[in-house]
Amino acid sequence: MLNGKVILITGPNIGIGKSITLRLAKEGTLIGVNGTNQKNIDDVIRETNSFDGKAIGICESIEGMEGGEEILNILIGEYGKIDILFNNAGFNRDIMTISMTKSEWDKVINVNLKGTFSCIRFSLNYMKRSGVGYIINMTSSAGLLDSISHVNHRILNNKKITDNSFETSLFEFFNKGNPCYF
Repeated sequence: MLNGKVILITGPNIGIGKSITLRLAKEGTLIGVNGTNQKNIDDVIRETNSFDGKAIGICESIEGMEGGEEILNILIGEYGKIDILFNNAGFNRDIMTISMTKSEWDKVINVNLKGTFSCIRFSLNYMKRSGVGYIINMTSSAGLLDSISHVNHRILNNKKITDNSFETSLFEFFNKGNPCYF
């Protein structure tokens, strides 16, 4: 069912992201492995390519409102389409609210909120061409932990913020006759 599907996975270097990347590779998928650490990307690609899948590395940050554009351009340049976007990238500053600087807070927002939105936005442009697409947004259990130093992560990890915003985007897309699943 997934054989030959093109998947972009952000943040696939460790943990759940890596496990999912390797599992999808066993299904014969074509994967864009996106992260900001080239060595980690290369390690994941080596493992991924040892299965039935094929992976390319995309060492670019998803940060900001345009972060997803270059990533998607590289993926489309290699595979010609995107079937599934797997938003797994995240950034957390383990700092108490009173100690967090503006630049640290901006980084959290730029990766977790703007970067995720950007990847969805640019993916939808390509999914529209093929008429269907799947978007999976991951979240971390760290945002559910009772820890005063996880306040910034809990705020951005709140599924109501991300899900409501992105469901609206998908409704707009779907409302124009394009099936897209979230």
